[in-house]
Amino acid sequence: MNKVVVLMATYNGERFIGEQIECVLQQKNVDVTLIISDDSSSDHTLEIIQEYCNLHQNISLCNKHRVGGCAKNFYTLMSQINLLEYDFVALSDQDDVWPDHKLSHAIDQITSHQVDGYSSDVIVVNERLETIKYVKKSHPQKKYDFLFESPGPGSTFVITQTLYQFLKSKIDDRVFGFNYHDWWMYACARHHGFRWYIDDAPNIFYRQHANNLIGANMDLISYIKRIKRVFVGDYNSDLIYIHKLFMPGQHLFNIQRVLFYLLNFYHTRRSMLHCLMNIFLLLFLLIQKTLPNKRD
Repeated sequence: MNKVVVLMATYNGERFIGEQIECVLQQKNVDVTLIISDDSSSDHTLEIIQEYCNLHQNISLCNKHRVGGCAKNFYTLMSQINLLEYDFVALSDQDDVWPDHKLSHAIDQITSHQVDGYSSDVIVVNERLETIKYVKKSHPQKKYDFLFESPGPGSTFVITQTLYQFLKSKIDDRVFGFNYHDWWMYACARHHGFRWYIDDAPNIFYRQHANNLIGANMDLISYIKRIKRVFVGDYNSDLIYIHKLFMPGQHLFNIQRVLFYLLNFYHTRRSMLHCLMNIFLLLFLLIQKTLPNKRD
């Protein structure tokens, strides 16, 4: 039976964390261990975690001090813990719901497709677990798609021991400065030649609620937040940051990096309509980068 360690990053998750821990414990056909890092929660999250640790030998809390955000929490987990005794490593949020075959199905796909990384489409649900929408991430992979976006929520990720050890060796101060651990993991894997499979069978119920850090686009407010992120420059900064991490030319101006994206817009894993929309976005960013004081 495959040994799988699930890494969970928590922060003020008292409403749903018990349910998600139960989902991990109920995984079938795997020998599962859960390791949790808490980002100094101020609610009852730590008390709930400690109760589970007292009841289950395969659950442990490795940190309860402030780390500084979800991505840094996962980076810290990955960089500080030795997981050599496990066959696979999975990531978990504190508020999703997993089917009991989530891990075994992912491992089956990793094995059958001969890859090192796995993610999937998701079914978005509300707090009452009522289906809201289906989020498709399994569009065909492209040469540079990893520079544009992640392959799905990090909570869908399952990776091999080989890939985990490689990613662990690449975590440094520059990586800690990038706020999307799932995007970085995928980009690092793809850039260095590891194979990744994005499953078109949704493998988690992606719960949306008022405290989601990012979440899915499920209403007008969510879309407005995403649009604001694009046009106030946050997405622009993310594109430039990920390009600096993985593409050659450390002395390139930011405008040259945006030009790279403009010339390679068709490498996104999106429909042609989204690709064309991306051109307008990149043109907007290019204009931004021509303004004074916008260079490195």
